[in-house]
Amino acid sequence: QYPKIAAAARADLKNLSTLLRVGSALAPSVDTSALAAELSARLLEELDYRREAESTATVADAYRGHPFIRVPRPVPELCGPTILVTEYVPGRDLAELTTADAATRNRTGEILSRFYLGSIFRFAYFSGDPHPGNVRLLENDSVAFLDFGSFRRMGARQLDLARQVLHAAHLGDGTAIVEAMAAHAALAHPQAVSPDRMRAFFDDVAGWLLVDEHVTMTPRTASTAILASMSPDRKSTRLNSSHITIS
Repeated sequence: QYPKIAAAARADLKNLSTLLRVGSALAPSVDTSALAAELSARLLEELDYRREAESTATVADAYRGHPFIRVPRPVPELCGPTILVTEYVPGRDLAELTTADAATRNRTGEILSRFYLGSIFRFAYFSGDPHPGNVRLLENDSVAFLDFGSFRRMGARQLDLARQVLHAAHLGDGTAIVEAMAAHAALAHPQAVSPDRMRAFFDDVAGWLLVDEHVTMTPRTASTAILASMSPDRKSTRLNSSHITIS
């Protein structure tokens, strides 16, 4: 762990209330108190590398022997509060996919989806840090996944909410989305939420996931999802791709 990073993170948490006051103005339907508690708990957990070693072992056990997913196991006797040691993975950077053929890119994209999204409903495991630096390409067309500091076991109620909301979003039923979230106390003021805007929000954030067809992921797809997730209550989550690119 980088020196003094824990102190810096705890100092940042003290400023969280100020940031969330701004967030409340942008997204009044969001329960900012619950959000603050969740962010604080997850960030503090991520500073404890002993906990991360346990989470890594949990995921490694779940995917032991998998044909195309590998999670390197931690070495417990070498791990401590601020150091994490795992098995060595001689992989390549995900950036190499930019020059790979379409079949290789598609296969890797499917593996990424099966791991990060499939783990939620198969094992009730949520990995909250799915970025390229935590993925390694292996020689046998398999993929290794690293870094489980931001990790959580999903509860039955959380999974039930996710299934209901995703099913309603797939059907384009904004009213059902709002009703499901209200029933699970996931909205601070459900009566103030427009079903049409909620449907549009999920279409922007996860529409690519909810259609039964081939989808080409582009910078516009990613930009739209990111901007929509940062401001769920804005009037329009549609993005003019000429204004922003993500590389």
